Amino acid sequence: MPKRNYFLLRFAVACVLILILIITISPNQQSVFAACLIQGTVFRDYDADGVFDAAEPGVPNITVNAYDATNVLVATTVTGPLGTYTLDLSAIPDQEVRVEFDNIPTYLRPGPSTPLATGGNVGLRTTVTFVTCDTGAGVPVAPNVNLGLANPGQFCQTGSPNLTTNCYVFGDNLAGPNSASDVLVSFPYTATGLNPALETPEAIASQIGSTFGLAYHRGGVILAAAFMKRHSGFGPNGTGAIYSIYRTAGGNQIGLFIDMNTIGGTGADPHPPTQAGYDRDLNSFDAVGKMSLGDIDISDDNRFLYVMNLLNRTLYEIPIVYNPTATPPISPSLGGIRAYPVPSPACTNGQFRPFATHYYDGIVYVGGVCSAEGPGGTPANLTGHILRMTPGVGFAGAPILSFPLNYPRGCAYRGPVVGCTLAPWNPWTATWQAIPSHNPGFFALEYIYPQPIITDLVIDETGMTIGIRDRYGDQTGYRQNNTILADNALYTGDTAGDTLRACQDAAGNWVLESNASCDGQPAGGTGGVDTGHGPGPGPGPAIGFGEFYFQESFPYHDETSLGGLTYVYGRGEVVETVYDPINNAAQDFQAGALWMSTTNGARTRPDGYSLFDTGDGGPPLNGTFGKGGGLGDLEAMCGPAPLEIGNRVWEDLDRNGQQDPEEVDFGGVTLSLYIDTDGNPATPPDTLVGRTTTNAEGEYIFNANTIQAYLTANGIAPVPNLHFIDIDRDGLPNVPEPFGVLPERTYQIRIEGGQNNFDAAGDVLFDYYATPRNTVVTDIDSNGGVPNFNAVVDPTNEPISEVFTMGTFGENDHTFDFGFALLPSAPPVPPGPGGGGAGGTAPTPGPQVSPIQKTVNKSFVVVGDTLIWTITVTNFDVVPTDFGTVSDTLPAQLAVVSLNHSGGGQPTQNGQTVNWPVGIIAPGQTVTLTIVTRLGTGGSGACRPGGPTFVTNEACLTSGLCSEISVFCEPSQLPATGEVRHAPWRTPAFAAVLAVMIGLFTQHKRLIRLFR
Repeated sequence: MPKRNYFLLRFAVACVLILILIITISPNQQSVFAACLIQGTVFRDYDADGVFDAAEPGVPNITVNAYDATNVLVATTVTGPLGTYTLDLSAIPDQEVRVEFDNIPTYLRPGPSTPLATGGNVGLRTTVTFVTCDTGAGVPVAPNVNLGLANPGQFCQTGSPNLTTNCYVFGDNLAGPNSASDVLVSFPYTATGLNPALETPEAIASQIGSTFGLAYHRGGVILAAAFMKRHSGFGPNGTGAIYSIYRTAGGNQIGLFIDMNTIGGTGADPHPPTQAGYDRDLNSFDAVGKMSLGDIDISDDNRFLYVMNLLNRTLYEIPIVYNPTATPPISPSLGGIRAYPVPSPACTNGQFRPFATHYYDGIVYVGGVCSAEGPGGTPANLTGHILRMTPGVGFAGAPILSFPLNYPRGCAYRGPVVGCTLAPWNPWTATWQAIPSHNPGFFALEYIYPQPIITDLVIDETGMTIGIRDRYGDQTGYRQNNTILADNALYTGDTAGDTLRACQDAAGNWVLESNASCDGQPAGGTGGVDTGHGPGPGPGPAIGFGEFYFQESFPYHDETSLGGLTYVYGRGEVVETVYDPINNAAQDFQAGALWMSTTNGARTRPDGYSLFDTGDGGPPLNGTFGKGGGLGDLEAMCGPAPLEIGNRVWEDLDRNGQQDPEEVDFGGVTLSLYIDTDGNPATPPDTLVGRTTTNAEGEYIFNANTIQAYLTANGIAPVPNLHFIDIDRDGLPNVPEPFGVLPERTYQIRIEGGQNNFDAAGDVLFDYYATPRNTVVTDIDSNGGVPNFNAVVDPTNEPISEVFTMGTFGENDHTFDFGFALLPSAPPVPPGPGGGGAGGTAPTPGPQVSPIQKTVNKSFVVVGDTLIWTITVTNFDVVPTDFGTVSDTLPAQLAVVSLNHSGGGQPTQNGQTVNWPVGIIAPGQTVTLTIVTRLGTGGSGACRPGGPTFVTNEACLTSGLCSEISVFCEPSQLPATGEVRHAPWRTPAFAAVLAVMIGLFTQHKRLIRLFR
C-alpha cells in the first residue's frame, strides 16, 4: 500500500473511533423540534433592483414546491392574493430541499437575483433555490425565500424618465406658417409649473404633421401615428403614416416607419390643399375619429406594434425587427402583419367607434364608444366598451366592460356671468353644433358640444384608467371659423373630456367606478364622492354620483381631460394630458400634464406641468390650440430592462445532470463569457467580454455589475455593441442603455483551464468529469458540458455551455449550470472498428461504472425516520441488454411503506425481500425503483440499544453485480413524548468527522483527494 494511502486509512479509522466514543458518552439532550417553515413572497420587481419594494405587488397563484434529495415532493403550496406563501417542512427538519417556483405566467420573466442576505433570509432568488431548515440549535431557522418576477415592458429605470406628447399647431403643417413649430416634445417626469426650458423638441410640424397615437421602442425610438384633426394638417406621408423618431446625441433621425394607407386604407386627406382654406376646413369636421389612425401601443417584448385603423375599424399587428447597429434600429416586417377586425357591440342609433389600444400582460385591450350618431340618436344611446384581444387568436366574443355615458357631468365652464354650463356627453355630430359657454362679450366666443372618444387606456396594479377625449376639441380650434360659410365670426372650442376608473371585483369581472369608489375602494369613496357628477347609482342630483379622479379640473372647468394617459409601474399615479394644468385662474389657455393617484384619485402634486400658453387675446403667436384639444397622447420613455444570465456550479453526486438537494456547491470556480462578433455559426463565440467567480453556494451571475467589475479590474474601456448598446450613438454607456449582457446576441460560457488550473491537485475541479446536460427542460438541469464526456476536465477538455442567443430586453435566463462528478456518466459510445455489441467490443471509456446504483435520501437517521432508497439500472452498452431481476433484501429494522418504479416490470414484496424484474433495457436508458421505508421503533427490528449503529442495504442484479449503501442510526427515544433525543451528528461539532466517516464508506476516491 502506498504510504499516503496507509496514512489516510489510519486517519479515517481514528476519526471513526473518536466519533463513536464521543457519541457513546454524550449526555442526553432533550430537543423537541418546532415547526420548520419556509416563507416568502413572489412579487413584480418593476425596477429590476432585486429588492421587494413597498409599491411592488405580489403575484398570486404561483405554485411553490419543495423536493428532497430523492426528488420526492415533500411540500407544496400556492401563493395567495398578496403573493405570499408558506411551506411546512416540519416532517424533514435539517434536510436541504430544492424549492421550485412553477406555473409562472408567460408574460412574466424571472427578475434579477441578489446575493445571500443575513439573518436567515435567502434574499431574492431564481425560480429554483436550495434551502435548509436548520434546527441545529434546537430552534428552527425559517429562511425567507422571495422571488422577483418582471414583465420587461413594465420596467422603468429609477429617477425621472422623460415623457413625450404630441402638440398641435394651426394650418398646413408642411408649408404653412407653423411648419417649423414643435409638434412632438418631451419633458422630465418630475416637471412642474410653466417652464418651457424643461421641454426637449423631438419633431417639428413639417416632419410628422398632426399625430396622436404614441409608442416607445426601448431601442430609443418614438413611434407617432397620423391623426385627423381639423385645422391641422397631416405630415409628409399622409393619413396612414407612422413615423419613427430615433433619438441620438447628434440629433433625431426622423422618417417613415410604415404607411398603413397601403395596407388597410386609412382614407383620403380631407384638408384643404393650401394654407388659405385652413381657417374653415369644411371637409374635415365630420372626419374626426372616423379615418386615419387612432391609438398605437407596443408589446411588452418590443416585438410587435399594435395600430388602430379608424377607417376600417381594424386592429393591426406589425412585427418589429430590431437591429441596434442600424439607423433607425427598428423596421417593420411587412410579411408578418396580421389584421384583427374589431367586433362591434350592440349599438343603438349609431356606430361602434374604436380608438384606444393598450397592451398589458400579453393581451391587447381596445376601447371605443357607441357614437349615437344615427338618426334619432340620444345621449342614452352613448355607451363605452372595452374589448380584449389575444394576439394570434383574436377578440373575445363580448366586451369585458360596458357602461353608459349619460351619467351626470360637471361644468364645462363656470363663470360669473353665465354660471355653470354643464357638459353632458352628446351624440357624435356631422354638422356644426355650438353651446355658448362664456361671457358673450369676451374676445372670442367659447363654445362646447362634448362628444366622447375613448382614446387611451392604462391598466395598473389595482385597476384600469380610461381616458375620454372630447371630439369637439378636434372639430374646433382657437379663434377659427365654423363650417357655416355665411358666418365669419371666430370661435374657440372648449373641450370637456373625462377620466374614469374601472377595477375587477372578487370574481374577476371588470366594473366601473360608482360614486367615487371602485368596487368599494377606497372605502367611502375619494374626495369626489357625492359631488353630483360622475358615474354612480344616484338618486342624485347631489347624492350617489361622484368622480374617482375628482381633481382633474381648473377653477373655470370641471372636465379638463384631453384623453392621453401613461403609467410608470410602481409609482401609483397616472399621468394624463389636460388643459389648464396649473390650478391658478390666471394661467388659462394652457395645456400640459397632470399626475393623479390611482389609490385615492387626488392630485399627487399641487400643480401639473404646462407645455404651452396660447394666451388670451388675439391670434396666438405660437399657433397652438388653447383649450381645443391642444395636446394628444402621452408616453413614458423608459429604458430597456437589464439582462442577466447564470446559475450554479455543483457536484452532481448521482451523475444524473440534475441539481438535487444535499449535493455539493463549488465555490471559487471562474467562468468566462464570450460573445459572437464574426457572425459565423460554424465557429464558437470569439470575443471575451467578462469573467466572474462562483460564490460559496456555487452561484454565479453575468450582468451589468459583474461585467463592469471585470472591465474595471482589467482596465478595459467598454466598447459599443460589445459591452453595451449605444442607443444614442455618443460612444459612451449611459443610463439606461443596456450594459453587460446584450439582447439578441449570441454567447457561450466557458470554464477555462487557464483560469482554473484543472491539472493542479488543489483545484476545485481537479479529477472531475462533467455530467450530462439538458436532461430536463428547467433550470435545475446541467447546461454546461465538455467536448469529451468520457475524459476528465482539463485544459484540453474545458467545460463549455451550448452556444445560445439571448432574448430581448429583460428576458433573464438562469439556466446555465454546470454539473461535475468524480466518475464519468459513461453514456453509450459508438462501436469501434469491427462493430460492437453482439459482433464486436465497444470501447470502455474511463473507469468502469456498474449498471446498478443505489442511493438513499439520508446519511444520518433516528428511529422513526423515513428512508427512501433509490435503485437505478442503466444500460451503458450500445445494444439492448437483458438485466434480469433486481433483488433487494431489506434489513429487519426497515418496514416497507411503498414501492414506485419507472421502467421495468412491476416490483413485488415477499417479507423483507423486494424483487423487480428489470428485463431488457435500450442503450443509454435508465430505469428506476424507489423503495420508501420507515426505520423500526422497537422489538428485534430496532437499532441496537444504547448506542449508534449502521443500517446497510444492498441490491443485486441476477448477474451478481450489486450496489450497497449504509446510513448511521441513533436509537434512543424520550420516554413520554416519542421524540428522539438530540442526535450529536446534527450539531456542527461532529459534522466534519461524520463527513469523513461517510466518505470512507461511500467514496474512497474522494477521501484520497481530500488529503493528498
